[in-house]
Amino acid sequence: VWKRHEIMAFLDADKAAADAGQDMGRVATRYYAPLGKDLSLLGFGCMRLPTKFSAQGRVIDTELGEKMIDFAYRHGINYFDTAWFYHDGQSEGFIGQALKKYPRDSVFLADKMPTPILESLNQAKEIFQTQLDRCQVTYFDNYMLHSLTSRDEFERLYIQNGILEYLRQEKSRGRIRCLGFSFHGDVPFFQYLMDLYPWDFCMIQLNYADW
Repeated sequence: VWKRHEIMAFLDADKAAADAGQDMGRVATRYYAPLGKDLSLLGFGCMRLPTKFSAQGRVIDTELGEKMIDFAYRHGINYFDTAWFYHDGQSEGFIGQALKKYPRDSVFLADKMPTPILESLNQAKEIFQTQLDRCQVTYFDNYMLHSLTSRDEFERLYIQNGILEYLRQEKSRGRIRCLGFSFHGDVPFFQYLMDLYPWDFCMIQLNYADW
């Protein structure tokens, strides 16, 4: 296992080589029809960033984390995924700051409506605006209903409370470019969602190591 200073040295050496004009190699891309752009086949998830201890407890190691983001961007990764819950609310602010140095249209930023804590439409509106503010952006490329697990929960929160309709309105306003969901339910519930609304995308748990 590499120690922190070894990882930092590796990332710094990679940047120096790139600055010197060396061909560092880039991740392959594939055309993403919903946005009409090429998306890197490998994305950067912001759920398990490097951390350190501080007076406030465990926090994101922003120096190391930003070097990792820069490494990913330098090698062609343009998809970054965060969420309300990640790192106890620190992830969104971190990735917003880390990506601020790059042209907005050169990266795809994904975020998610935190289903497990939803109670009302007004709360959902406040959360969505807070997420935009934390990430320092005016829109999300991909936005998900996070962790859908059951039809009853989905209908109670997103249909009866009008939250899905609100997110569809935000898409029409341009503050969401592509609307989808992350899924943790069963096949009948998945089929129900597919029949309900023409989603732009969905994210499922599919881990090659589990096979």
